[in-house]
Amino acid sequence: MSDDTSKTATWLGIAVSILTVLAFFGVKNFDELKQAIDSDSGDRKACNQVAEYTQQNKINVQSPAQIKIYADVLRDAATKASSADFRSKLHNAAEYWDAQARQLEDPSYDAPNDNSATALLTNYCAQLST
Repeated sequence: MSDDTSKTATWLGIAVSILTVLAFFGVKNFDELKQAIDSDSGDRKACNQVAEYTQQNKINVQSPAQIKIYADVLRDAATKASSADFRSKLHNAAEYWDAQARQLEDPSYDAPNDNSATALLTNYCAQLST
C-alpha cells in the first residue's frame, strides 16, 4: 500500500509541476495548449472553415449577395487563423470579393482585378493539408 501511495504522490507532483509550467506560459485551456504545441492549428481551422463552406455552397460569382456571404466567411475564418500573415491573406481575399460584389451592384465602380490573395490562401491551405 505504501508503494501505491508513493506512486500516486509522484504522479500528482508531476501533474502539479506540468500545470505550473503551463500557467507560467499563459496556457489556460486545452485549445491554448494545442495552439502552443501546433502553431498552425488555427490556420488549419480557418482553411477547413473556408473549404467546408465552398464545398457545401456553389458560389454564383454573378450574385452579389452570395459573394458577400463568401467574403464574410473569409473574414470569420480570419478570426480563427493563428498567424498574422494568414489573417492578412484572408482579409485581403475578403476585400477582393467585396469589391467584386460592389462592381456587380454598381458597374461604374472599378473593382481590382488582382485576385492573388485568394490564390495565396488556396496555396497556403493546400500546403497545410499535406
